[in-house]
Amino acid sequence: MRELYDKSKTAKGTSKQMYRQRCVQLLKKRKQYENQLKTYMSQQYTLDQVAFTKDSVQNHLEMVISSQCRPLQ
Repeated sequence: MRELYDKSKTAKGTSKQMYRQRCVQLLKKRKQYENQLKTYMSQQYTLDQVAFTKDSVQNHLEMVISSQCRPLQ
């Protein structure tokens, strides 16, 4: 990216415009990838929270079941 930017500064005419367009395209693609990564990380966080909740409920159920099976003293 930096290389294209440097070339656009030294180029003249249509080649300068081509380098600038390529830089803009790369910046747009980068922004798109960053947004996709943010979405993925958010979904991963949600899945982790669901897994934690499932484990907590399972542990609670096991604790309740084991306390009910124990005879009272």
